[in-house]
Amino acid sequence: MRKLLASPLFNVSLLSVFWASDIFVSKLAFRAGAELFTYTIQTIFITLFFLTLYIFLKKFEKLKKTPPKIIIFLLLTNALGSGLGGTLSNAGIQLTTAINAGFLFQFDIALTIIIAWFVLKEKLDLAKILMLLFILFGTFLLITNGQLIIPHLGDIFILLAGVCFATNTVLIRKILKDSAVDPDISSFLRPLAGLTILITFLAFSPLYPSTIQQTISIHLFDLRQIVYVVIDALCIVTLFLFLNRALKIASASYAALIASVTPILVAILGILFLHEGLTPIQLVGALFIILASFVTHFLKVDKH
Repeated sequence: MRKLLASPLFNVSLLSVFWASDIFVSKLAFRAGAELFTYTIQTIFITLFFLTLYIFLKKFEKLKKTPPKIIIFLLLTNALGSGLGGTLSNAGIQLTTAINAGFLFQFDIALTIIIAWFVLKEKLDLAKILMLLFILFGTFLLITNGQLIIPHLGDIFILLAGVCFATNTVLIRKILKDSAVDPDISSFLRPLAGLTILITFLAFSPLYPSTIQQTISIHLFDLRQIVYVVIDALCIVTLFLFLNRALKIASASYAALIASVTPILVAILGILFLHEGLTPIQLVGALFIILASFVTHFLKVDKH
């Protein structure tokens, strides 16, 4: 069992499953009438609650031994991923289809590989570039159906979220690689940092232009979507745990490339339960992504 838990493929595979579940559940919640900021804050609160229980029961001694400077670095880095990235992600999911959201997050993969090349000095060899091009081409076919189109507002939000997630992933990989910190500590700090950023943003809302103020609606004690909130929080908890564990033992590029199967899982859920669909050319795009993910594993990119 320990050998399985130490496998990069195992950790990234579960990361992909729960990331897809997070996208799918969020889409269900928004279709049921969830409000963006209410849903986002409620989900972060419940996520933080679950992770706090886990850390204080299982990892409290490791938390106490973590150097303050590492905790501060993790908080700042996770603020970008969970606070800004999480909010932009939910905004995008609210405004586009689940399938489209899933595939747009492939932008995160391209950025992760490029940023990891600059920051972590991870290899950017011909094989990795080809796999990246396969994934991006497959994503293009899935998003556009093979046609040149102008992205919608929801698409732009998700692309911006991808920038936040990619930067966060690389910086977390750097600190986990260069220190002995337990990856679960980073998972615990992520919703804490995200909640701090979100509350700060909302606290200054009276100073924003009226057009922005009109989009901010918060009803923290509105529990009509609480089932979705709890289920999504459980998905996010598991997503965070396996993401950070994967980044502890594998390269950021590997985690990004293997996780490219996430939109395939989202597409399956969208087709089965949301009555969304794929055209033949989009299916070709999906095959490109699946092929690239398998090749990435066999090339042992996790060691790059």
